[in-house]
Amino acid sequence: MKWSDLLSPQCLEDMLMKEFFPRWMQVLASWLNQANVSRSMDAYKEIGLWYQGWISQLPVEITELASVKYIKKESLRLMAMSSKGQHVHHVDQRILVGQEQMFSMAFGNYVNNHAPMSQRERLEDYAQTNGICFYPLAQKFYQDRQVYRFGETDQICFDKNSIYILNQTRWDIIGLNELIYR
Repeated sequence: MKWSDLLSPQCLEDMLMKEFFPRWMQVLASWLNQANVSRSMDAYKEIGLWYQGWISQLPVEITELASVKYIKKESLRLMAMSSKGQHVHHVDQRILVGQEQMFSMAFGNYVNNHAPMSQRERLEDYAQTNGICFYPLAQKFYQDRQVYRFGETDQICFDKNSIYILNQTRWDIIGLNELIYR
């Protein structure tokens, strides 16, 4: 991507997640299902080369983003399913719909009502909608801020409009998108 240095990593990520990856994943799923029917090893080899070719075109700083890591992981999962003879029924909706639609589904109250919500409220709404654990940890605070459990293991807290996550012994700032795609 020779022109990628013209865009910020966030802008490039947004464009890829909205415009490129939804179509890319649809093509991958369709191709995998065709290869599965034909059971051709040449087809799987060609799909693997296609995958590697596209991924190698992405700038390193983009491939390190949580959302792109998720796409890569999901792609490999689909390839593994297909190679075992399983039909690829479903590509995760977070990929097939644009990011705006995903956020509309995930944060329905916020998007539909345009009511101002804090990051905590947005995350709480997302967790409830998607069946993800999200609750305050009893007697656990970081710099006088309540610590919450998000998902199976993540400990997070909020400061104004920022989210912090505990990485072993250090608290780091994390974006809402990155937290969701972890």
